[in-house]
Amino acid sequence: MAHINRLLTVWLAWLLIGVMPATAVVKGRYRTDLLERIATKTALRQQLDTLSNGEYAEWTSYKSKPLTVIVSDGRVTHIGYTVFTPIQRQGFGIELCNFLERYLLELDIPTNERMTAEERMKTDRVGMLKGDFSQLRSLCNDTTVYINLQTVGDKGYVMSWRRDSTWLCQVAFPVEYDLLIGTNMDERERRLPEELQRVDSMAWDTISPAIANSLAKAWQDNYYTFKGESYLLDNLSASKFFEKDSTGTLQPIFNKLYPIESLANLFTTNLVENDYTIDIRLVKYGFKTDTISLPLRQWTHYCRQMGCKPFFGIISIDDEKAVGELVMHNSLLGYNHIMKLTFPAALFESRQGRISARLNSYVNSSRVKNLFDDNPQPKKK
Repeated sequence: MAHINRLLTVWLAWLLIGVMPATAVVKGRYRTDLLERIATKTALRQQLDTLSNGEYAEWTSYKSKPLTVIVSDGRVTHIGYTVFTPIQRQGFGIELCNFLERYLLELDIPTNERMTAEERMKTDRVGMLKGDFSQLRSLCNDTTVYINLQTVGDKGYVMSWRRDSTWLCQVAFPVEYDLLIGTNMDERERRLPEELQRVDSMAWDTISPAIANSLAKAWQDNYYTFKGESYLLDNLSASKFFEKDSTGTLQPIFNKLYPIESLANLFTTNLVENDYTIDIRLVKYGFKTDTISLPLRQWTHYCRQMGCKPFFGIISIDDEKAVGELVMHNSLLGYNHIMKLTFPAALFESRQGRISARLNSYVNSSRVKNLFDDNPQPKKK
């Protein structure tokens, strides 16, 4: 175990080393350019392009090793060596399991021919603390093996396989969106507008029993708070606010009398039925920008479907407009969508109109605190 701890210490040091993303230029029916390159390099593209939606465990093989393929919403979203069962994939996180399976396959192809497998792992800060990758494939469907997933702060994961008291394999990898998904900065910025159109549900939220049973009543007769956690700043929170209508039914607050509470409800939930359009100015690398316009609830649905948790806070507010900060935080994949919103006060009553927003997408979670340290504290005018 002392040897494993030394290896873990070395691996954590690698987290301080930057990674140069690979250039990708192809797009199609694949979730990422990398998956399309894998399909081509394995000579499986013709077969893959005929698959319908579904999870295909041990669908075919590459170098005599079984592959798992996942097709979702008409796109190939995963290709990798079979390591996890469908139940394990759900239990430990689909994206994390997909990453390890795909990464094993990448090292065998390889997708980066300029590096050996060892050099690639060091660059990616992926480390085997016990055993080697070749053992992992033999552990699939082994009911005698116990799998454990640990987080190393908010910077990395360690996944371990154990039989009885013996550790068979331990692999460590960073919480880094580009590595886990297999993309890069240029590609994720290019694909975001397309991804936003793939929302598969536009239903309004309902007040869940968990919220209804956890409300705190304020000193006002008709004011209830669901206390949510905060992120980075005390006033950047996931709290929600409610009142009761004339029939005694609980409703989300949304009116000019409580603008701060109303906007918190509007931007962190889809409880407030509305016809708002959000005009997003997407800030891209190299001082480039793109404009995306879509229904506000579509943006909220998309972020939550991707595993993001919303946090909202007011920067400034007056009789004409409110300016707020919305952070969609994905703890599993280590990124944040950071959005500065401007809401005209005149839009409260109609529940329709256009909201302007400035978006920095896929900001690494470890860099977010520095961004907020440079911002003034929210104030009310």
